[in-house]
Amino acid sequence: MTGIKTTKQKILDAAGIVFGEKSYNEATIREICSLAEVNLASVNYHFGSKEMLYRALLENILTTIIERHPAVPPGDHSAEERLAFFLRAYVNRLVGEARIPGNEGRIALLSRELLHPSPIMTELMVEHVYPQRDILMSTVAELLGDDATRRQVLLCVMSSVSQCFYMIFFSDTIKAIGLAGEARDIDMDTLARHAATFALAGIKAIRKGGKIDG
Repeated sequence: MTGIKTTKQKILDAAGIVFGEKSYNEATIREICSLAEVNLASVNYHFGSKEMLYRALLENILTTIIERHPAVPPGDHSAEERLAFFLRAYVNRLVGEARIPGNEGRIALLSRELLHPSPIMTELMVEHVYPQRDILMSTVAELLGDDATRRQVLLCVMSSVSQCFYMIFFSDTIKAIGLAGEARDIDMDTLARHAATFALAGIKAIRKGGKIDG
């Protein structure tokens, strides 16, 4: 029947909450099973171990947000449009997903892993994050033109995506400087449009002769 969660999904949902609040070492299988209201042996049955559950959870988070917010628009589009679409996807993956009720733990875990990748996350990045990186690198390289250096492309990529990361990774800093309320009131469309406009303006300036190589 639709609407009824499987035991496996219950465990993943509970793990997202527990691992979002606690580190891998602090979180316990007992706590996860208690929250999921499943038998303690269920984790070993469905996942094999705590480590494999953690891996399955991270992979589930990555595949879900990438499928929900694809980085490439359908059809033919200019490089400017592709960059804007990519940044909109990233804003929604990181900031938008964190604003969905009940999703806070999963995005808190993802944020922690992106800042300080565990060996498991590092391995998963090869399959799930590297292709995203390559899409952005090629788009920015196209915008900068044939004369662009690898360093120019890399710096523009980092500057572009850092806008998307700031709102989620530095939420405590935003709160500390008294801007949390105002920042929270900015809708996703506005954030995405600003990120694209800001990035495109910077890339255009670099292409016109802005010197960023040492």
